[in-house]
Amino acid sequence: MQTWSLGIETSGDTGCVTLDDGQAWQQSIELPVARRFAASLAPAVAELMARAGILAQHLDSIVVGTGPGSYTGMRVGASLAAGLARGCGAKLLGVPSLDGWAASLVGTHQGLLVPMVDARRDRVYWAGYRLGPESWERSHSFGIARLADFELGEPFAWCARGLESCEESLRARGGTRLEVAACPPAAALIAIAREGRAGPAQPLYLKATEAEERAGKVVVDPGRGA
Repeated sequence: MQTWSLGIETSGDTGCVTLDDGQAWQQSIELPVARRFAASLAPAVAELMARAGILAQHLDSIVVGTGPGSYTGMRVGASLAAGLARGCGAKLLGVPSLDGWAASLVGTHQGLLVPMVDARRDRVYWAGYRLGPESWERSHSFGIARLADFELGEPFAWCARGLESCEESLRARGGTRLEVAACPPAAALIAIAREGRAGPAQPLYLKATEAEERAGKVVVDPGRGA
């Protein structure tokens, strides 16, 4: 039985949308420029549905990447997903974007994985994951950290959008860079949701307090809003 799911990932400088029927049909469209998400996202969704020959009311679920990442990008993705879900009656689900990267690397890497997203001002959004041969679990919750102070005390692999200039610094702290797609795959978000690991479609806005910034501490707080 076909169960159509739409995945939306717009938390970074690039994005993607994926449509999947739960069986054999899956296609994706990349959204290359973040500042144009507001104009390009809805047409990309419409194009995928036209390719599949379905209407919005055929969607069983809509899965949106919740970041952490770009405030504007997450807002664009979450708003379109919410409006579409209200209009067609589909389930609206959220999956952290960094979870998508972790899930997509199962089978290609084992050990501690740290996906990172540029948070500007020499800081990164991050989380830690333990990857096995066929599974992944989040071991370090979502946080924001100064790159100059980032330290886990054990070897780790990391992946990121950009941040090439930080590779030497992270290598000195035990980090090995993995090459990944420009953004977490929307297909991975759908797969996570189908495993029952999705939550509310609420963007993860992380922000360090002024005191934490002055102290240069690694901040781990999945609940603080911007």
